[in-house]
Amino acid sequence: MDEKKLYNLLKFIFNRLEGVDPNWRLDGSANLLVQGIDLKPNDLDIATDDKGLEVFYGLFEEFIISDKFGEVSSGIILELSVKGEEVEINSYNDSSLSKLDKIKISTWKDLPLPILPLKDAKEFYRQIEREEKVKIIVDKLKINQKKDE
Repeated sequence: MDEKKLYNLLKFIFNRLEGVDPNWRLDGSANLLVQGIDLKPNDLDIATDDKGLEVFYGLFEEFIISDKFGEVSSGIILELSVKGEEVEINSYNDSSLSKLDKIKISTWKDLPLPILPLKDAKEFYRQIEREEKVKIIVDKLKINQKKDE
């Protein structure tokens, strides 16, 4: 999905979540994209906990396509279709994977987004054995470090 579709999708989700504060963060390629990595997400991935999952169930019920047990997350995955785009909401039952304690707020195109910082995302991808994503993140961290010098 292109950045405009992602922005509109995130704006829609923010509007639905107004007044409610589930513990959640961006996950997957969208998390990396908003931190400056040149990727085109196939879908929007969101990580949350069990309480957050209940909030998403209630607020997005009409968009739910399926819910299933996720092998990697060891929890429930809600699959939604929102504005013609696929959204996956992962409830991780393993806090070392959810990393909800590592959330930082980062503004992207005027949206204050709960993200998983790149150094923590690198560890997440290492844990789930997605080495291609680890390499992409390592390369970006090196570029960022050179800019800071």
